[in-house]
Amino acid sequence: MQLNVNKCKVMRVSRTTNPPPTYSLNNLALDTVSSYKYLGLHITSTLNWAIYTEHIIAKANRMLGYLRRNFAKAPSSLKLTLYKTLICPKLEYAASVWDPVNANLIHSVEIIQNNSTRFILSNYNRTASISAMKSSLNLPSLASRRQIL
Repeated sequence: MQLNVNKCKVMRVSRTTNPPPTYSLNNLALDTVSSYKYLGLHITSTLNWAIYTEHIIAKANRMLGYLRRNFAKAPSSLKLTLYKTLICPKLEYAASVWDPVNANLIHSVEIIQNNSTRFILSNYNRTASISAMKSSLNLPSLASRRQIL
Protein backbone atom coordinates (compact mmCIF):
# COMPACT_ATOMS: atom_id res chain seq x y z
CA MET A 1 0.00 0.00 0.00
CA GLN A 2 1.33 3.41 -0.92
CA LEU A 3 0.71 6.37 1.36
CA ASN A 4 0.55 9.96 0.18
CA VAL A 5 2.97 11.92 2.38
CA ASN A 6 1.10 15.17 1.69
CA LYS A 7 -2.10 13.71 3.16
CA CYS A 8 -0.48 12.06 6.19
CA LYS A 9 -0.35 14.01 9.45
CA VAL A 10 0.85 13.22 12.94
CA MET A 11 -1.22 14.09 15.98
CA ARG A 12 0.01 13.21 19.42
CA VAL A 13 -2.61 12.58 22.08
CA SER A 14 -0.76 12.90 25.36
CA ARG A 15 -0.54 14.92 28.55
CA THR A 16 3.22 15.16 28.42
CA THR A 17 4.83 18.49 27.60
CA ASN A 18 7.94 16.96 26.08
CA PRO A 19 8.43 17.90 22.44
CA PRO A 20 7.09 15.18 20.16
CA PRO A 21 9.52 13.14 18.10
CA THR A 22 9.73 13.70 14.37
CA TYR A 23 7.99 11.08 12.27
CA SER A 24 8.90 10.44 8.67
CA LEU A 25 7.56 8.45 5.76
CA ASN A 26 9.75 7.67 2.75
CA ASN A 27 12.43 9.88 4.33
CA LEU A 28 10.07 12.88 4.32
CA ALA A 29 9.05 14.50 7.62
CA LEU A 30 5.34 14.37 8.42
CA ASP A 31 3.49 17.48 9.60
CA THR A 32 2.49 17.55 13.26
CA VAL A 33 -0.99 18.96 13.91
CA SER A 34 -2.99 19.69 17.06
CA SER A 35 -6.36 18.97 15.43
CA TYR A 36 -7.47 16.98 12.43
CA LYS A 37 -10.72 16.27 10.62
CA TYR A 38 -11.15 12.53 10.11
CA LEU A 39 -14.35 10.91 8.82
CA GLY A 40 -16.16 14.18 9.52
CA LEU A 41 -15.02 14.38 13.15
CA HIS A 42 -12.83 17.24 14.34
CA ILE A 43 -10.37 15.49 16.66
CA THR A 44 -8.00 17.51 18.85
CA SER A 45 -4.85 16.36 20.59
CA THR A 46 -6.53 17.07 23.95
CA LEU A 47 -9.64 15.09 22.92
CA ASN A 48 -11.76 18.15 23.62
CA TRP A 49 -14.94 17.86 21.57
CA ALA A 50 -16.03 21.51 21.88
CA ILE A 51 -14.79 22.36 18.36
CA TYR A 52 -16.69 19.45 16.85
CA THR A 53 -19.82 20.18 18.89
CA GLU A 54 -19.81 23.81 17.77
CA HIS A 55 -19.34 22.63 14.19
CA ILE A 56 -22.35 20.29 14.25
CA ILE A 57 -24.48 22.92 15.99
CA ALA A 58 -23.66 25.37 13.18
CA LYS A 59 -24.47 22.74 10.51
CA ALA A 60 -27.76 21.84 12.17
CA ASN A 61 -28.71 25.52 12.55
CA ARG A 62 -28.01 26.14 8.86
CA MET A 63 -30.20 23.17 7.91
CA LEU A 64 -32.97 24.32 10.25
CA GLY A 65 -32.82 27.78 8.67
CA TYR A 66 -33.14 26.19 5.24
CA LEU A 67 -36.17 24.20 6.37
CA ARG A 68 -37.78 27.29 7.91
CA ARG A 69 -37.36 29.26 4.70
CA ASN A 70 -38.62 26.54 2.38
CA PHE A 71 -41.13 24.53 4.40
CA ALA A 72 -42.81 27.08 6.68
CA LYS A 73 -46.30 26.21 5.40
CA ALA A 74 -45.74 22.44 5.15
CA PRO A 75 -47.75 20.05 7.34
CA SER A 76 -46.25 19.03 10.68
CA SER A 77 -45.83 15.42 9.57
CA LEU A 78 -43.57 16.50 6.70
CA LYS A 79 -41.62 18.87 8.95
CA LEU A 80 -41.08 16.05 11.45
CA THR A 81 -39.84 13.74 8.70
CA LEU A 82 -37.48 16.45 7.42
CA TYR A 83 -36.15 17.01 10.94
CA LYS A 84 -35.54 13.30 11.47
CA THR A 85 -33.81 12.85 8.12
CA LEU A 86 -31.84 16.10 7.75
CA ILE A 87 -31.07 17.43 11.24
CA CYS A 88 -31.02 14.43 13.61
CA PRO A 89 -28.26 12.59 11.73
CA LYS A 90 -26.03 15.67 12.01
CA LEU A 91 -26.61 15.84 15.77
CA GLU A 92 -26.15 12.12 16.36
CA TYR A 93 -23.27 11.22 14.04
CA ALA A 94 -20.52 9.48 16.06
CA ALA A 95 -22.27 10.48 19.30
CA SER A 96 -20.77 7.56 21.16
CA VAL A 97 -17.36 9.17 20.61
CA TRP A 98 -18.04 12.86 21.23
CA ASP A 99 -20.97 12.70 23.71
CA PRO A 100 -20.47 16.00 25.56
CA VAL A 101 -19.87 16.00 29.28
CA ASN A 102 -19.87 19.79 29.52
CA ALA A 103 -23.33 21.05 30.55
CA ASN A 104 -23.05 24.07 28.23
CA LEU A 105 -22.39 21.85 25.21
CA ILE A 106 -25.27 19.53 26.11
CA HIS A 107 -27.57 22.54 26.45
CA SER A 108 -26.39 23.98 23.11
CA VAL A 109 -27.19 20.73 21.30
CA GLU A 110 -30.60 20.46 22.99
CA ILE A 111 -31.46 24.01 21.87
CA ILE A 112 -31.35 22.79 18.26
CA GLN A 113 -33.98 20.16 19.04
CA ASN A 114 -36.09 22.70 20.95
CA ASN A 115 -35.99 25.15 18.03
CA SER A 116 -36.79 22.33 15.62
CA THR A 117 -39.75 21.26 17.76
CA ARG A 118 -41.13 24.81 17.68
CA PHE A 119 -40.68 24.85 13.89
CA ILE A 120 -42.39 21.47 13.41
CA LEU A 121 -45.44 22.55 15.41
CA SER A 122 -45.30 26.19 14.21
CA ASN A 123 -45.50 27.22 17.86
CA TYR A 124 -43.00 29.97 18.59
CA ASN A 125 -44.67 31.01 21.85
CA ARG A 126 -41.85 31.11 24.42
CA THR A 127 -44.26 30.38 27.29
CA ALA A 128 -45.37 27.09 25.73
CA SER A 129 -43.90 23.97 27.33
CA ILE A 130 -41.19 22.55 25.10
CA SER A 131 -41.32 19.20 26.92
CA ALA A 132 -45.05 18.93 26.19
CA MET A 133 -44.38 19.72 22.53
CA LYS A 134 -41.63 17.06 22.37
CA SER A 135 -43.97 14.55 23.98
CA SER A 136 -46.69 15.28 21.44
CA LEU A 137 -44.18 14.55 18.65
CA ASN A 138 -42.76 11.53 20.50
CA LEU A 139 -39.25 13.05 20.44
CA PRO A 140 -36.95 11.94 23.27
CA SER A 141 -34.21 14.32 24.37
CA LEU A 142 -31.00 14.09 22.40
CA ALA A 143 -29.09 13.26 25.59
CA SER A 144 -31.24 10.17 26.16
CA ARG A 145 -30.85 9.16 22.50
CA ARG A 146 -27.06 9.44 22.80
CA GLN A 147 -27.18 7.07 25.77
CA ILE A 148 -29.03 4.52 23.61
CA LEU A 149 -26.59 4.89 20.72
